[in-house]
Amino acid sequence: MSLSFSSLYKVKKKREYRKIFKARNRIIGKHINVDYTLNNFNYMRLGLTVSSKFAKANKRNKFKRQIREVFRVIKSKENLSIDINISPRSDAVNSTFLDLNNELDSMILQIKKSLKK
Repeated sequence: MSLSFSSLYKVKKKREYRKIFKARNRIIGKHINVDYTLNNFNYMRLGLTVSSKFAKANKRNKFKRQIREVFRVIKSKENLSIDINISPRSDAVNSTFLDLNNELDSMILQIKKSLKK
């Protein structure tokens, strides 16, 4: 089990993002929104959508780094075959790493529960 975050775990293509949004599976949190869909792989993949309206570039990049780090740790614990796309809400500018970590962790648990039904 590797803790790396290689390009294998990234959603990259436009059609893959479209597939996620078309599935219309969304969880809305205090700091982030998570869209997800099943994939044909045996691992989770991450997509990030951060608009320039969110904040200046340094804040956007910090948010993306923090989310990637949280995802990197979560993917090693959870064995789900899903693609997720994370987009920040306006409250995420002032959120801490711990806030994002706890929120994404709870959202992944919600996704697991919804997939078991």
